[in-house]
Amino acid sequence: RPVQRSVIAWGDVVTLLPYDPASDRLLVIEQVRSGPLARGDANPWCIEVVAGLIDSDENTEETARREAEEEAGLSLGRLERIGDFYTTPGFASERITAFVGEADLSAAGGVHGLEDEGEDIRSVILPFDEAMAAIAANAVNTGPALVSLLWLAANRDRLRAAWSR
Repeated sequence: RPVQRSVIAWGDVVTLLPYDPASDRLLVIEQVRSGPLARGDANPWCIEVVAGLIDSDENTEETARREAEEEAGLSLGRLERIGDFYTTPGFASERITAFVGEADLSAAGGVHGLEDEGEDIRSVILPFDEAMAAIAANAVNTGPALVSLLWLAANRDRLRAAWSR
């Protein structure tokens, strides 16, 4: 029999986890999100990775580099593609292409984002072990951040060896 479904359709997204192999630190961002606010979540601040919609004139790597500059004030070195995945395939068409990007985080931090998009994005620099402890403490509350951090945990030694050359 016919089944009626609702789908939210919008553009695809790139996510990026900036990682500094020399210091073994990474950058996540924090911002207030409307979903947790709508649920009445006591803490609507989300731990996220850099992310943004892919513009029609960009490829995924160009988007990752642009968003790193806009949301974290970073220029990236090498990029490693984590993969492509749907976030909520039951009702949304959005597909994420996720990356880890080589970054010098020695002077990173602060508040970033585009004023005309109403962005108020706080950069947080974490040692790798603190990021893993945050996962264990259930403090990382977004799927793309979890995927990226767990991917980094599985590939960290290889990346450090490759990116330290």
